[in-house]
Amino acid sequence: MATNQPSLSTHLILTLLVSTIIISLSYQQRLNFIVSPISQLTTPIRQPFFSLRRNLDNQLRFISNLPHQQRIIDDLKRQNAQLSLLAQKTKQLEAENQALKDVLSANITPNHQVLPVQVISLSRYAIINRGASNGLTQGMPIVTDDILLGIITRTFSNTSQVRLLTDPDTNIPATTLNQASGNLIFTHNTLQLTQVTQKQLLNPEEPVFTTGSEIIPAGLFIGTIKQITSNDSDVYQTATITPATTITQHQHLFVIIN
Repeated sequence: MATNQPSLSTHLILTLLVSTIIISLSYQQRLNFIVSPISQLTTPIRQPFFSLRRNLDNQLRFISNLPHQQRIIDDLKRQNAQLSLLAQKTKQLEAENQALKDVLSANITPNHQVLPVQVISLSRYAIINRGASNGLTQGMPIVTDDILLGIITRTFSNTSQVRLLTDPDTNIPATTLNQASGNLIFTHNTLQLTQVTQKQLLNPEEPVFTTGSEIIPAGLFIGTIKQITSNDSDVYQTATITPATTITQHQHLFVIIN
C-alpha cells in the first residue's frame, strides 16, 4: 500500500511561505521576543570573533602600509644625512670665518704678514696644519694677537713642528719694559729670564717682550716677572716669568711669515 509523502514542490512552497512570514514579522519588529534572547545568548560567543576580526583588519592595514612607512624612513635617513653634511660644512665655514676675524683683529704690526694655523696634535711639541708648501720655514714664531707662543723648529710638506716656550731647548733673546735684556729659557719647570746683569733694573709684574731677531719681530709679549733672584756677589740676576698664555687656550693661531 503506497504512503502519501509531500512532494519537493510542496516543501519549497512551505519554505518560501515561512521565510516570507518571518521576513515580514522581522520588518514589523514582531520577532524581538525571539531575537533578543538569542542575541543575548550568542553575544559572548560572537564577541571574540568580532575582536579577532578587528585585530586581523588592523594587522592587514599595518602590513599594507609597510612599504609606505619604509619609504618614509628612507626619506628621513636621506634628509638626516644631508642635514649632517650641511652642519659639518656650516661648522667649517664658521671656523674659517672666525679665523678671518681673528686675522683682522690681531694686534700684530701691519708690517708683518701672518698665516692662520691650527694645532692638530700636542705632546712635547705642537704640530700645526701648515708647512713648507705654505711658505713656512724654521725659526718662524707662532703667536696669538701679539703674544709669542712658540717657534717653528722643523717643517714638513703640510705640517710643522713647534717648540713651545715651556721646552728645555727654549733660548730666546728677551727684554723687559725697562729695557733690561737677557735670555729666556725654561729650566726647573719654570720660564726664566737669565743673563740679566746686576746693573739692570728688574721689577715684579714687569712685562717681558722679545728683543727681536732676523725672523722674530721685537715687541712680542711673553709674560710678566713673577719673582727676582739677585745676589750682589753674582754677575747676573734671574727673573721667573709667568707666561701670558698657553697654546692650548687658543683655537686659532698665527705664524708671522715676514
